[in-house]
Amino acid sequence: MSFEAGYHPATTPTKTERVNPAPEQGSIRLVRRGLIPSRGRADSLKGLPKARAWESMVAKGRFAMRPGITARRDYDAARLRGLARTTKSASQGRRLLALAEIYDGGSRTKAACVGGVGLQTIRDWVLRFNAHGPEGLADHQAPGHPGKLNTAQREALAAMVESGPMPAIHGVVRWRLKTWRCGSGRSSGSR
Repeated sequence: MSFEAGYHPATTPTKTERVNPAPEQGSIRLVRRGLIPSRGRADSLKGLPKARAWESMVAKGRFAMRPGITARRDYDAARLRGLARTTKSASQGRRLLALAEIYDGGSRTKAACVGGVGLQTIRDWVLRFNAHGPEGLADHQAPGHPGKLNTAQREALAAMVESGPMPAIHGVVRWRLKTWRCGSGRSSGSR
């Protein structure tokens, strides 16, 4: 190919453009404009272009990651494994062994495999362990629903059950659940 005036590799038409240019249909010549690289200018032959510092997403602060949560410094892996051995709760022992993996220098993903849970659960365990120590990893019973009776009503009910029914007043000789469902220990006539 001769180097004539006006020749430039990015603007020289390719074989595809010569066969079917179709400028009257409004098609964009991607190859001619350099938007689709030819074989000689492909990234795979030279490697990816390096991003400038101002183009980096991390430099712009868009994808900055938060620092990881660190575990307490007053425990080590051997101590956590010893606590896991002596605990009576299997789930607390499993959580302690997962945290021992982190203390040994393993990744959070490896600790999640040891504990049989996901990464978010490992993060929650680390937060609980940092706040409350090994006792924070034990299962605690949920508080449950609040009672419908206040203290005075519970005491009155207990006194009524202990004294037993009076057949002349309550219409029954012994308390049954059906009697209490009908309302305040009064019988509705059914025995």
